[in-house]
Amino acid sequence: MVDIFEIEDVLLPALTQEMRSCIITNSQGDIVIMHEKGTQSNVQWVEYDVSLNALSIIHDEGRLQDLGIKIDKAMQENLLHAREVVLIKAKKGKLLSHQKAVLVNKTY
Repeated sequence: MVDIFEIEDVLLPALTQEMRSCIITNSQGDIVIMHEKGTQSNVQWVEYDVSLNALSIIHDEGRLQDLGIKIDKAMQENLLHAREVVLIKAKKGKLLSHQKAVLVNKTY
């Protein structure tokens, strides 16, 4: 079992500080996070913290990376109905890679 307190840099810089990125949602629960560079490590899941109104990527070994994107009221509702996120790496309109990740709604 990994002790998260022994991991260096548990909190990574916001995704928007590292690269251009955005989030697209709809009322059917489809969530897409678009970014133009690779992430620092493998994405394990995406977490929406309801009380903080923050969306974060959880990487290998529990590293947490906030998206750094403001979540408006419509997006909040869409996130609460979603169960999965598609992360798309694209640059200059060209799809480079994609990955599906589970969305965890943290309500505690």
